[in-house]
Amino acid sequence: MAAVGDREPLARRIESGAEMKSWEREALACYLRGELIPPKRGRGQSMISYLDDTEAHHKERDLENAAVLFHHIMRQIRLETGSVYGKREEVLQDVAEHFKLKESDTLDDRLRRSQKAKAEIEDTSNTTIELFHKWLRRTGRFPEYGTRITFPMWLFIKSQRGPRHR
Repeated sequence: MAAVGDREPLARRIESGAEMKSWEREALACYLRGELIPPKRGRGQSMISYLDDTEAHHKERDLENAAVLFHHIMRQIRLETGSVYGKREEVLQDVAEHFKLKESDTLDDRLRRSQKAKAEIEDTSNTTIELFHKWLRRTGRFPEYGTRITFPMWLFIKSQRGPRHR
């Protein structure tokens, strides 16, 4: 809100002395550096990739959701039986089928990526700026990019199109 001109909520938040979460501190630092500004299209650029609702974007989202479901199922199995020995491949296949992923290898690669590699990929200031741009779009303060497609709508469109053959 402060980045789009309404600074009062931020001032009240700081004055209250409430503990700030790490993402709030990062957003505040980006705001103070002047990095939270609406994105501009470059010459010849039709869309900013992370604001575009492309098939690749939704495929990535499917992978993220599948990874979360996989971890949840494995955690439940560990709680119920005490061991997950020999269950990984079976759960991996079930989750891949549930999300209609063509190959479970992509999900397996996603799950095996080390925490260090994930941290290297993820730059927090860029992530904060991207989240700010997505918030601008979601709240209608950035009409240039129109409304985004919701995930259930994406699933509906995906089901209407049918399987893709290459």
